[in-house]
Amino acid sequence: MNCAVAMNHKMNPARMIRTAASVVVAACFGLAVCLDTARACAFHSYKPENTVIDWLLKAEHLVTARASQQDDYTYQVAETLRDGEGPVPITWLADGATRNRLAANPDDALLFAYDVSSEKWRNVAYLSTAFRQVVDDVLTQEQDWGTQFHAARFRFFEDLLDHTDPAIRGLAIAEIDKAPYALLKTMAVKPSADRLLSDLWSPDDYQYQAIRILLLGLTGAPEARAEILAFVDRTADWDWARNLGAYSTALVEIDGVAGVELLDATLLSDHRQPLDKLEMVVEALAIHHGVGPRAVRDGIARALDRLVRERPQAAPLIARQFGSRNDFSREGALRGALRSKQLQSAEAFMSVASYIAQAGQPRTGNPLLSR
Repeated sequence: MNCAVAMNHKMNPARMIRTAASVVVAACFGLAVCLDTARACAFHSYKPENTVIDWLLKAEHLVTARASQQDDYTYQVAETLRDGEGPVPITWLADGATRNRLAANPDDALLFAYDVSSEKWRNVAYLSTAFRQVVDDVLTQEQDWGTQFHAARFRFFEDLLDHTDPAIRGLAIAEIDKAPYALLKTMAVKPSADRLLSDLWSPDDYQYQAIRILLLGLTGAPEARAEILAFVDRTADWDWARNLGAYSTALVEIDGVAGVELLDATLLSDHRQPLDKLEMVVEALAIHHGVGPRAVRDGIARALDRLVRERPQAAPLIARQFGSRNDFSREGALRGALRSKQLQSAEAFMSVASYIAQAGQPRTGNPLLSR
């Protein structure tokens, strides 16, 4: 007798939900802390812990430097932007390419930040004249911004997404990548679809492909829609499709209810689709269920309720993605999944039971709910 079967013999669904409820309250505080970070752009690949702007705002010691003229491949401080550590020698060596570039551009420099935790200098950015202007503008905002990401910081970099300098566009995309989807939807000026498409498959910047896909959906441009539809179509028979969640989000953004119906017909209704692949689609639908218009939300509810009826094993996906967003609207459908007794592991059963238990908990003003 396997674990799931043994569990179901010992404990019926109603009792399991009561058991789950007893641990929900204790878990909620930790869950809220974890979700605060996870609620930014939902489709992250690995990225550096700090962006250039994070270093600008957080570093205790911040300097610009140029290669030494003594031909010893060291750096000399050109300007101290923030003096919090005193004279700490820069241990980085200036490679030949950087030395040549700096020699050809006497107004350029490198930005170094001292990381107190590791007691090491970080080479944060190459400062062209245009890039240095952005750095100076950010430093004038540091008192108002603090070190957290918020709407004012988003607005500043929103205006730089179409900058002619690729380095500044990269700086902007790394910042916009931090934004929750609801904030992305408020962009006053949409970035150029052509520019996003030209950068979309760049191997040097692939880590930010997901945010570019989300921005493509927000442009509403025909060429953006063609890219999104082509990706969903060609990956329908794949066992795994990287960034399918971002493409699914963009599709619903650009096509609304028709986008939901296409995802349902192409992916959710296909019982051959692996569940881990479908979870990316469910995550996209969970995002839109929180920020979309009523017609889109109703379309999502129909698609997911049918999915759970026809494939109860998908219930944990919905529990995870909707539960992580404090959206407990799928409680009824997930109760049906429990009653079906087709959840194939104790972990799957417990995740659904916990979602249902949380749905029954009183909720007050949680800042996550507005995200």
